[in-house]
Amino acid sequence: MIRQPAPAQFVHDHLEVLGFGSPRAALVQTVKELFENALDAVGDNGMIRLHLRRNGDYLEVVCTDNGTGMHVNHIAQLCGGVFATTKGVGQIGKFGLGLKAALLYSQEHVAASHGGLQVTTTLHSREIHSTKLYIDTAASNASAVLAETKQFAISEAHEAFSGTEVRLHLPLPDPAALDDAMRVLSPYFSALRYSIASDLAVDVVVSSDLGQPVHLQHVPTPLDPIDRFLCDVGSAYDGIVHVEDTIGDVCINVLAHVRPLVSASASDEGMPLHVYRYGNHVPLLDDGDLSQCAISSVILRSSLWKPLGFKCALRGRAFVLTRPGLDAEDDVAFELVLVVDVATTALKYCSLTKTSLDRTYEDGIDRVLVAGLEKLQALHPHRLTPLSLLRGHRAYTEYVPLIATAVTAMVQASTSHVHLDAAHFAPGGFLFAVASPSDLEARLVAKMRQLLAPSSLAPPAPMQTPNE
Repeated sequence: MIRQPAPAQFVHDHLEVLGFGSPRAALVQTVKELFENALDAVGDNGMIRLHLRRNGDYLEVVCTDNGTGMHVNHIAQLCGGVFATTKGVGQIGKFGLGLKAALLYSQEHVAASHGGLQVTTTLHSREIHSTKLYIDTAASNASAVLAETKQFAISEAHEAFSGTEVRLHLPLPDPAALDDAMRVLSPYFSALRYSIASDLAVDVVVSSDLGQPVHLQHVPTPLDPIDRFLCDVGSAYDGIVHVEDTIGDVCINVLAHVRPLVSASASDEGMPLHVYRYGNHVPLLDDGDLSQCAISSVILRSSLWKPLGFKCALRGRAFVLTRPGLDAEDDVAFELVLVVDVATTALKYCSLTKTSLDRTYEDGIDRVLVAGLEKLQALHPHRLTPLSLLRGHRAYTEYVPLIATAVTAMVQASTSHVHLDAAHFAPGGFLFAVASPSDLEARLVAKMRQLLAPSSLAPPAPMQTPNE
């Protein structure tokens, strides 16, 4: 008879698969988990403060929000049954695994004196409950164990409030790993600017006792996320691309903007692609970082960029667009800003592998990005076009007028009589209503452009006559 391990023990034995394979990875995962739980808890005029600091030999993560708070009987549900989730439709999270995995990792690597998940919460400001939670890995139902709980009364004269504070200690990464974790988390919080509610305040603080102090803020603003993007890139709405679609249970929102490079020399290594991504599409991460997610996998697909004549590569954590065969005459130096926001509406976690879950999102992300880049190409055809067509377009725009001028000059310089079919001068004919050299030159330009116009760059221009 084969015995099935207890659910919590199973998760404990596979923490590396869940993204808790090292102190650095555990820090990234824990911060993301506590913060996203707080995002789901806050309502209008919400405030979230995340604080990382050293506490003895450990790193302490403290996340505070002014959300709805929790009833004392519901605190244990934070780490209730493994594979059971308290998340509702459209909320963020790892569907029953995230906070439990973080607590199990802490229990394994942190001394009992600093162990446990410390939850302090108030529902209606009349009393505050402080509880420390552990998980019994041997229990068949994987229920959380309340190691201790305290209750504090609040004076009725105190201003009404609600909220929750969650604390968890983790093993302290070495300085290099800690610095690397901060480089992962910084763009994660920067990307919030284009996804969080306008009335939400976020404060992220990394204490100086962990090395270089960090303070990131998102303050409430009257601007919605799209208006914030327009303000940051300095563009009107018709100067950007905005595509939004719901595919199955996944809602995908894409903003894109092309702008010239400040320094043309910056294009020597390729054109920068600035990617701001945010969403709950990354329920699991391996020991890598946020650049190894479903959004990145799609962005790096060659099929996405080939119609535009580019290749996309990841250098370090920076995306770069390269164009094989680019020379000094190809004046297309630019940078692309891309915002991708992904949210699920009902999808439930069903596998322990990151790969299988990512696949449920990638096709939808690919479809929306393809639609967005097609619109961006229409908005910037001379920058987002394969070089073969781009150089053909140069001939189309630059050489055609020169040829027309030369032909007109030869006709004028001709001393012999030129015999032409009278049909050319009839209505609808090529030379109809041509009464001067300038008319002839204009007619030649129109005809050559009609014949040579690259269909992917511009529609054929109709030949103009005075009666049109």
